[in-house]
Amino acid sequence: MKNNISSITDNSDLSKSYYQAEKLDLDSWFQVAQIDYEKLIEEYSFNNLFKTFAKNQLKLLDVGCGTAKFPSLLDKKIDGDIHLLADLLDISEYSL
Repeated sequence: MKNNISSITDNSDLSKSYYQAEKLDLDSWFQVAQIDYEKLIEEYSFNNLFKTFAKNQLKLLDVGCGTAKFPSLLDKKIDGDIHLLADLLDISEYSL
């Protein structure tokens, strides 16, 4: 158990150090990530999933969200009057 906790802490420190203003070009990162986000939105029927809820305003929790680009893209692509509200959680304050 101790090794697992140590590994989690080490990975957390690596993430914190990588996602800093002096190391990360958010525009370049998003050009790459956007391809994955758009493909996911295209391939998975979020519209059908969201229509199963009896609300037109949905709250999402985006864990490890970084810049929150995915919920923003998703909100633009869903049909009808469904609107997304996202709470964001990330280890990097810079990315938020």
